[in-house]
Amino acid sequence: MKEKKQKTSGKAGESPLPVWIWGVGGLLAASAFLLYGTLTWHPPDEVRPLKVAIGVWPGSETLIYARETGLLPREEVQLVEMSWSSATKVAFANRVVDAAVVSLDEVLRLLESRNDVRVVMVVGFSKGGDALLTRPGVATLPELKGKRTGVEMNSVGSFVLSTALEEAGMSEGSLETVAMNLAEMETAYLAGELDTVVTGEPWTTRLKAKGAVELFSSRRMNREVCRVLVVREEVLSERPDDIERLVAAHFKARQSLLAGGEAKALTVVKRRLGLSDDDFKVVMSNMDMPDSAENLRLLEGEVPPLGLLADSVAKKMVRQKLLAASPKAEDWMTAECLKE
Repeated sequence: MKEKKQKTSGKAGESPLPVWIWGVGGLLAASAFLLYGTLTWHPPDEVRPLKVAIGVWPGSETLIYARETGLLPREEVQLVEMSWSSATKVAFANRVVDAAVVSLDEVLRLLESRNDVRVVMVVGFSKGGDALLTRPGVATLPELKGKRTGVEMNSVGSFVLSTALEEAGMSEGSLETVAMNLAEMETAYLAGELDTVVTGEPWTTRLKAKGAVELFSSRRMNREVCRVLVVREEVLSERPDDIERLVAAHFKARQSLLAGGEAKALTVVKRRLGLSDDDFKVVMSNMDMPDSAENLRLLEGEVPPLGLLADSVAKKMVRQKLLAASPKAEDWMTAECLKE
């Protein structure tokens, strides 16, 4: 009998592919797919915390308080704490931070060299917290002629000093000015190295408690000494929601502080300012923090009231040779972050 031939699949003359070839092909295909994915996939952009510079000033403590109470999560907002106000302005000018709390006169100085400054909120007006203090026994400014006077240059202190001298009919060279930051001034004054200081809170209250006498203060300057929140224009454009949350946190913290505040967060604030409970109350009474409605009034309108105030401050600074010229327009302030 003839043996039956085993049937084979495929065309005549072909032999089946070895199994290992199919395995290698699969690996090559998988590798190509992974390579394509690696080359075309882009990780989501990491959202970095908003950086906000603040100096040691009681009005800025709303943001510290907001951080300590969870109103400003640390992963969303990084508060960059500075030892003195001029450092805050420099950090903003050098783009180290996205936003900062600075004085109105410092805003005018910033506008001399850049056009990306946007004021989005008035934090507070000084009602005596910024002052020229001297030793007991001195009753008038002319008595200080030739005396060593500590002042922080290119900041609100130099504006307060120039205004005090102008009001007393004295020239800028009447005093021997010594450039220092506010913390250094306190130490130097208590060590007897300075006769007079031009300082701000919390140092004003601290030095008065140790015998310093006030000869002039922001109480006589008709709200010209105020602090505002400034933001770089590009940050305001790219992260408006973040700025709105920052502004909202300030107002919530302000309301809580005025109602007495949370003890744990208040402890952090008072320790940062170096104040007792009683002195903290004095410091808070030396400034006026406008609410959101008042802020809207200050920043809205064809000619915003803050713009009129800034114009008055600028003219005075030009006269005092602290500023070359007044800003040309008021497009550097906006109420958009307050409307929500």
